[in-house]
Amino acid sequence: MSIFTKLTQRYLSKNKTRTIVTLIGIIVSMALFTAVIEGAYSGYQFLKNREIAVTGEWQVIMNNVNEEGLEEVKTNKQIEKYENVYTLGWAEVANENDGKPYLLVQSLGDTEHALFPINLVSGRMPEKEDEILLPENFIANAKEKYQVGDTITLETGQRFIEKEQLSENTPYQEKESLKNTTKHTFTIVGIMERLP
Repeated sequence: MSIFTKLTQRYLSKNKTRTIVTLIGIIVSMALFTAVIEGAYSGYQFLKNREIAVTGEWQVIMNNVNEEGLEEVKTNKQIEKYENVYTLGWAEVANENDGKPYLLVQSLGDTEHALFPINLVSGRMPEKEDEILLPENFIANAKEKYQVGDTITLETGQRFIEKEQLSENTPYQEKESLKNTTKHTFTIVGIMERLP
């Protein structure tokens, strides 16, 4: 045994109370430190999971991606998941909200593993191209009352002011109109909560 070991053992045996208090202090401080770290991590996980549940698991939206850009996204190893949302167009609908006369019609590839939350109120998810899921705020504000099983015919197109095409994020303007319209008939198979 080294001299330091002998001195330490002699000190510990002569000062038993101080030794026990020191050991208890070390144990309590380590337990407290562990509890704080675990609490912080648990809080972080809770906030992360809540945000995913409310707004979805997506982080970036890329608009107007062509086939070449989509292939680049698919092959990029830094991108774990992606969702391809195809915009069919805007449809003019009669509703109670004069400031929002359009319904944006989009097609989602894999609805089972969607990166944003689709919470059904009633019905089921669309399985065919001629099936549609409508948000409950649209159902509530529509002048015509729709329900699951009804058919709806929409003329979808792009929003324009004169020759300038408007994006999805551009607020409604009275002078705008729909151009390049195509007629689609859908069967309403479900009603969902409004997307965040």
